[in-house]
Amino acid sequence: STKLIDKSLVYKNDSYRALKILGSKNAEFDYIFMDPPYNKDLVLSALEIINKENLLKKEGKIIIEHELKLEMPNEYLDFIKIDSRKYGDTFVSFYSKEEV
Repeated sequence: STKLIDKSLVYKNDSYRALKILGSKNAEFDYIFMDPPYNKDLVLSALEIINKENLLKKEGKIIIEHELKLEMPNEYLDFIKIDSRKYGDTFVSFYSKEEV
């Protein structure tokens, strides 16, 4: 319905493996949306792969939906938290690349 099928890639894969595949293809994104299963400690390891594979463009943003009890760091690797919002029992944290 978006008429973007020719501009899309679908990977039926484990998310970590998909991130590594995208890195091997030198993919870069303006926005990366993350909504991992809660209470599985997946967020920081996904950020590590995104950082290692250089998947976020210089002015890009990462938007992460996560549980309230997960305290997200203000800085992690090359990313800085630029905003955080509470929606009911959910938090959404926003990160961008740290300027070097």
